[in-house]
Amino acid sequence: MTAPAATHTTRTIDLADGLSVTIDEYGANTEGTGVLFLHGGAGPRPIAGLATALSEHVFAVNVTHPGFDGTPRPDWCDSVADLAAPYLDLLDSLDLTGVMVIGNSLGGWIAAEMALRDTKGRIGALTLLNAVGIHANMQVNQVIDPRPQSALHPQN
Repeated sequence: MTAPAATHTTRTIDLADGLSVTIDEYGANTEGTGVLFLHGGAGPRPIAGLATALSEHVFAVNVTHPGFDGTPRPDWCDSVADLAAPYLDLLDSLDLTGVMVIGNSLGGWIAAEMALRDTKGRIGALTLLNAVGIHANMQVNQVIDPRPQSALHPQN
């Protein structure tokens, strides 16, 4: 028995403040959850293969950031923060909750900003692939290695 062919549609959704985003939807939104893909500087095409593959199991949405692939970008929309809140509104427009957000490079930065601003609990999981722009205010060894600092850097 073969799996049914994944459906694919492209549409543009109007969000607040004159921001329109083009999305590619793969699979069917049958459970009100899914995966949101946020691309990096190379545009939406490199991550489309992953969205297609996962759509055999989940509803997948691949966003084209404003200004990429010939899409319009309002003058006021020129930062990661300018996309985080509207993309959360996009989840509302698509009636999605418990969403896994997968962000690559610049998309990872946007995904992290979305997670910080998600006061409604729309995001259920966050996956950052080579994310840029994120700066943590702690030392790395405190996060990944519980050994004392002296064990990591012995004195000669």
